[in-house]
Amino acid sequence: MRNTEKEKINIKNEAERCLYCYDAPCIKGCPAHINIPEFIKAIREDNVSRASRLIYEENPLGAVCSEICPVEELCMGNCTMNKMGKAINIPLLQQYATHADYKSESPIFTGKKVAIIGGGPAGLAAAEFFAREGIKVTIYEKEKIPGGVLNKTLPFERLSQGAKDRDFTKILENKFIEIKYNYELPKKPDWKEILKIHDAVVIATGLRSKPIKMIGIGHKNVFFADEFLMMMQKKTPKKLGNHIVVIGGGDVAMDCAVQGFKSANKVSVYYRRSRSEMPASTEERENADNTGVSMNYLSSPNRITRNNSGELFIEFVQNRLEEVKGRRPRPVPIKDSNFKVMCDVIVFAVGLESDKKFFKRLGIEMGNVLPEIGEDYQSSIDNVYLIGDITNGGGTVVEAVNMAKEVVKIILEEF
Repeated sequence: MRNTEKEKINIKNEAERCLYCYDAPCIKGCPAHINIPEFIKAIREDNVSRASRLIYEENPLGAVCSEICPVEELCMGNCTMNKMGKAINIPLLQQYATHADYKSESPIFTGKKVAIIGGGPAGLAAAEFFAREGIKVTIYEKEKIPGGVLNKTLPFERLSQGAKDRDFTKILENKFIEIKYNYELPKKPDWKEILKIHDAVVIATGLRSKPIKMIGIGHKNVFFADEFLMMMQKKTPKKLGNHIVVIGGGDVAMDCAVQGFKSANKVSVYYRRSRSEMPASTEERENADNTGVSMNYLSSPNRITRNNSGELFIEFVQNRLEEVKGRRPRPVPIKDSNFKVMCDVIVFAVGLESDKKFFKRLGIEMGNVLPEIGEDYQSSIDNVYLIGDITNGGGTVVEAVNMAKEVVKIILEEF
């Protein structure tokens, strides 16, 4: 990235606003614990390479996180300057710094080897942290490119290809890291044999769209969020019709709704609770409002049908909210309140889950929803560890990075 002189002056001025706080609250607000005041100070001193190194030392996905982190809740939300008017624009400074190269020392091979199943954010970050310690890593990725969820649910307006390329290149050019694409685990892996070759295995396979049981779910033009967002990633997606209906109330549902305007003239969101119970962030909801999304509440989908002319309908039932002690209000269907909505496309963005069948055939014990893990991230199989969304049901990328850092530290103590 080549910044204009005016942009460089603005960046320098922003860096000079930083108070370089002792015991800085912005560091505490960053799950990756980047030394934010120090990297900002390096920018102010025109040592951008040092700023870049300070970021990547703690977060191998520094460029990606500079674009997609919920900064209002994390670093910027904790910035001392909030009390004096306006927080430091930390993501702007981080984006600037991550374009710079820096030299890093090459470790000596320890003789230890680790396998990582899944080349998404958690897997890539773990590979980098291992490699820095002189441990050889083989990443087994079922797709033909790295990135996992970063390639599936995040539209290019929120995450640039340039940010992904910078981070992935830095990680995968490490001589201690090898990645094997289009790889599928054996149906019944022999862990004893695998652990003869590798000293530990880290599984970071992420989540999948939660399956829906509903009449008509198999109709054409009924999609789940991940496949729909992949279709919308193109700059000129295929036109799917006039009206898109999105079911859900989280950030991913808001993304689907906003992206839906690339392919339709009208987008409507239906959520089973009220607006105040929506899990989507305030920023995401406001973005959907400003884009022109029609927001509809207290509505649960019931079934999907087509009429004799082939027109697509989704039937809803209206809800009332019933208080539940210690939990969110529960939506309760109202008798005889059913109504139909005609549309061209239906998108279900109602959450993600781990692939239970996958973990069952791996011999890993499951809890109610997610695989069982101990406090040390170890699964029910010795020396097989679990990290990323499969451990928490879905978190931020920066949380996945911190989890990778923690599991590498734990495994190193075992070596």
